[in-house]
Amino acid sequence: MSRLVETLAANPFSLIVSLPRNEPALAKAAEKGGASALKVHLNVHHGASGNRFGTLAEEKNRLTEILTSVSIPVGIVPGGDDSMISPDQMDLLTGVGVDFYDIYVHHLPPFMLEWQGVGRMWAVDDTASLELLDDLEDLGAMGPQIIEGAVIPHTGYGKPLSMYDLLQYQKLVRWTSKPVIIPTQRKVSPGDIPYLARIGVAGLMIGIIVTGDTPESLGLATRKFRGAITSLTLPVR
Repeated sequence: MSRLVETLAANPFSLIVSLPRNEPALAKAAEKGGASALKVHLNVHHGASGNRFGTLAEEKNRLTEILTSVSIPVGIVPGGDDSMISPDQMDLLTGVGVDFYDIYVHHLPPFMLEWQGVGRMWAVDDTASLELLDDLEDLGAMGPQIIEGAVIPHTGYGKPLSMYDLLQYQKLVRWTSKPVIIPTQRKVSPGDIPYLARIGVAGLMIGIIVTGDTPESLGLATRKFRGAITSLTLPVR
């Protein structure tokens, strides 16, 4: 089983760090700061950071170094609108130690349903309907094990978290039986952690909007969020 799936089941609130670049120094800073897991990228132009992440051939050496330099689970975004890993690359990524994948439902190619041995995190955006969530539930064992609630439109990136956002997240939590992870599309602060936990969110995925793009800034942000999570008094899920 995916170590991230096990982590979410065993902990009241988890912290995932989405790296702004596939760099080992950033991965080590996140682990040292207290991250529960990391996320790297392939085949995408990342909207929040403005960075381009290359193909597996281009990123393989950096990815392998990251996977061998940290002990926490590492997941991957396998592609986006323009490019995607191929079916034969799924086993290769599992073989080098990738623990889970994270992908928007509208980017997910059907062949990826056959990817065995990794956790499945599927992201829904601001266009997702509650009917779509019902359909995801109906997929059963073929469907996602984790839902990423990426429901903030791009025009709202970097703005403060609002009560409306919390209600949107709560709607997701109530509508799915899967753990819900919230990415920092908004400029979430460590002080927001208790409110996210209170509505039943399983974890936070922090990215460049709150971490910056240097090992120093990312490490500092991770420590602050980890401190806020450690201060929570919530029952184990």
